[in-house]
Amino acid sequence: MADYILKLGFQDMAEMVLNSERGKDATNTKSLDTESVDDKYAIKDMSSAHFQMNFMGHLMKRDVRSDPDPRVNTFIPDTWQRELLDAVDNNDSAVIVAPTSSGKTFASFYCMRKILKADNDGIVVYVAPTKALVNQVAAEVSARFKKDLPGGKCLYGTFTRDYRKDTLNSQILVTVPQCLEILLLSPRRQKWTDQIRYIIFDEVHCLGGEIGAEVWEHLLVTIPCPFLALSATIRNPKDLQSWLQRAQSFRKQLDEEQGIRKRLNSYEVKLVVYQERYADLKKSIYLPTGKSMEECFVPLHPVAVLSWKQFSEKGFPSDMAFSSNESLALYNLMERAWKDSANPPEQLKTLCPSRYFHNKLFITRNESRAYEQDVKKELVRWLVTPEGTLKAKQIIQLLQRKPRGEIKKHEERNKLADPEMMIGTSFMRFLQQLKEQDKLPVLVFSFNRKFCETLTYVITRLFEAKEKKIKMAYKSTERGKKAAVLQKSQQKVAKRKRDKKTNPTGPDGDDVDGNEESAVEYDDMALLDDNEVLNDCTFASMGTHTKEDLHKVMSRVRFDQSTQSIKLQRACRRGIAYHHAGLGAKWRAAIETLFRSKFLGIVVATGTLALGIHMPCKTVVFAGDSVYLDAIQYRQMSGRAGRRGFDPVGNVIFFGLPRPKIERLIVSNVPHLKGNFPISVTLVLRLMLLVSNADIRKDALGKALSLLKHPFLCQDHPEMMSQIKHYFLFSIEYLIRKGLLDTKGVPQGLAGLATHLHYHEPANFALVTFLRSGAFHRLCKRDAGEDKFSEDVMRNLVALLANLFGRSWIQAGRTIHRSSSMVILEPLSPPLLKTLDKHNREVESVFDLYIKSMAEELSIQRQPTCLPLSGIEFPSTDTTNISAHMAIHNTTETDVNLCQETTCAGDVTNSDGTYPVHDNLGSTPGKDGDVTKATGTYQAHDNLGNTPGKDGVLEKMVM
Repeated sequence: MADYILKLGFQDMAEMVLNSERGKDATNTKSLDTESVDDKYAIKDMSSAHFQMNFMGHLMKRDVRSDPDPRVNTFIPDTWQRELLDAVDNNDSAVIVAPTSSGKTFASFYCMRKILKADNDGIVVYVAPTKALVNQVAAEVSARFKKDLPGGKCLYGTFTRDYRKDTLNSQILVTVPQCLEILLLSPRRQKWTDQIRYIIFDEVHCLGGEIGAEVWEHLLVTIPCPFLALSATIRNPKDLQSWLQRAQSFRKQLDEEQGIRKRLNSYEVKLVVYQERYADLKKSIYLPTGKSMEECFVPLHPVAVLSWKQFSEKGFPSDMAFSSNESLALYNLMERAWKDSANPPEQLKTLCPSRYFHNKLFITRNESRAYEQDVKKELVRWLVTPEGTLKAKQIIQLLQRKPRGEIKKHEERNKLADPEMMIGTSFMRFLQQLKEQDKLPVLVFSFNRKFCETLTYVITRLFEAKEKKIKMAYKSTERGKKAAVLQKSQQKVAKRKRDKKTNPTGPDGDDVDGNEESAVEYDDMALLDDNEVLNDCTFASMGTHTKEDLHKVMSRVRFDQSTQSIKLQRACRRGIAYHHAGLGAKWRAAIETLFRSKFLGIVVATGTLALGIHMPCKTVVFAGDSVYLDAIQYRQMSGRAGRRGFDPVGNVIFFGLPRPKIERLIVSNVPHLKGNFPISVTLVLRLMLLVSNADIRKDALGKALSLLKHPFLCQDHPEMMSQIKHYFLFSIEYLIRKGLLDTKGVPQGLAGLATHLHYHEPANFALVTFLRSGAFHRLCKRDAGEDKFSEDVMRNLVALLANLFGRSWIQAGRTIHRSSSMVILEPLSPPLLKTLDKHNREVESVFDLYIKSMAEELSIQRQPTCLPLSGIEFPSTDTTNISAHMAIHNTTETDVNLCQETTCAGDVTNSDGTYPVHDNLGSTPGKDGDVTKATGTYQAHDNLGNTPGKDGVLEKMVM
């Protein structure tokens, strides 16, 4: 072995192998023959350590355990994965933060298996953020588990807004958070929720999103059982864990006081964090103006995206990881920077790979990571001295020179080119180059649905045109004409064979199989058959599919004969397809299946495939820029490449993105999770309905108290608790005035309708106003002697419902292209506007009480502060005028006592003495918000009473 290694030029490694052999055999006196080095194959001027770091990083041995775990049969779990299994075995809750493709989802299926084995009554709920992920998890559950259940019970069920199956009679329910919230807050479903043993939250970082984030918060603090919260992109997991632990401790206290401690439940929330990604990601920028493949694909070193200001002030971002060859490249530049210096740093000498990995036969992944950290520390250490600072700046500029220079050349050549047009015209060449580099399959992400479809159709048409040209050229050749004659002969032979199945020979005893020597070859058959796809005209591969399997998958959409479906079938034959939320569920499932089986080589998708979907690929491409492409989306999408168990390395390619955006995506840290304003008027009504009508009232009361007393927003801003308390009282006041609650806090009237339409707040309360006032009935009045409503009645009814539930703002100056799916709404009739105006005034009167009472309390308890820009003291030290200006209405004792059970306790505090107006999710609009809101004056409202462009609490209620 030592001789063979020596012939490759690795003398240091050969000596280590020889010493190892001598240690095993004391009689071995063999020595190395350095003259036997083969110049033809030897790698010169490179040690074995340099070679491993430069070319073998993806093959380095990972630090994995060798001792099997009896709980897992398919693989040997890592230490952190065993911690998850222990948490499930102990009925503990856990927050799991680990990179995509690291193997955290398997704990979910272990949890499911445990519940299924325990009995036939326990339920485990899997909460996924998207319908696509719900469908995938449901399919995987169906494939993984089999169980005989008594009549009426099912193994798994699904529940989304569009589709539900076996929701209440299944042991494993896969759903989205909004639908689970409906079940948990339903008064008649408390017995069902009492059977839940575990809830699994996948992609729990959605808690910090902009839309629907408050629903995740509601679920996490109201669930009656242990949970697993999984995510790859949480920056402050300790904050999340501590908040959840406080909520669980409060739940434990309530359960013990009420004597309803859950069977086998644990109230401990564990935190499991694992930061090591199994496969490295190689990042590059694609420039279509390059003449060669090397010029097109510009590699991007992580240090090249750092600005000097950022590096000199903060050093390296905490989550910036290098591959082994990137660490070596940085060291080489550092060594070169001090090459002519008389006093190079001593620590730099120890970072030479030959010295650092001395006596290391094979470098492991952990050792490479340690080397990376030491190289980073050394470069940061240079910032202490002026000379070292200058050297560090030169190194960063050197790494930035090539990518920035190439991008600048590309931008100069394409100054007026539209990014999407540039991508479309060079997309085929780009994909062909990826195929040549063996980087398929690939996921191409774009947030523009139309653009996804356009890219797919462009490739389809180009392949079809190319194939048609090849086949026509072949048919005009002599070989083509001869093959056509032989094909017709074979068709006749086949026909005779079908007609004479019972007679193996013809009438003259001739063999009906024909002459094998004259058979047309397969390639000729493909060229002659217009329905056969040529290998050079498709990115498709049979992969793990047979033709029968492929036919079975495509049979799911065989009845869909729409134009979109026909085009998509043509595209699938070429190995490319698109995927977005507007595509039918059957088509989405078919595309996901074909991509996982490696039949499809390219899928162009929006963010539907970013969250948790099992779509392993070699390469992820970001095609074009979007405001929705942020740090979280970047990490989720890039995590699809290089999945564990599939590929040792992943590729991330930026195509058509501006350089500053690329640098921000790579450098930006994942934002901290922050809470949202946790309650709304409809939620208050739902909680009152739950407490009043629940089968198990104590348990329902515990859910309401837990939700109101533990908002995640107060984790960093405890002063917000007082505002939440006042908002709750304001909501109660409003609901009583609307006749949805009686004076004892019991729901009445149309409360059920308002809560059923909770997703449409504040339109639900406007609808209640129209119904209670009789305006809706007057609108739907039939003419005398008529059995049907007149066309005017139907038109006004549709206009009202569309204004309430289906409208969207149109930007000023935007050109409107009229179509059947975009309607410019007519203004409401005067009687309806009058009713709506009265509704608006009722909301304003209650909100006026709320905001004035809040401002009065803050002005009394807090010290005066200064305005942030002008420095003017506000409010004034003369509190006489302030008190007179903020004279408020007095609330009755009945109103306050009404909700003592569910009112959040706590002193009113505010760090800056101001009251932030909140949008639909409770976030503050910003420092430049409308000051007039604090004094109770508002801008003109539109037809439904909304202030255009504002999202304050009042606008949320005023319809």
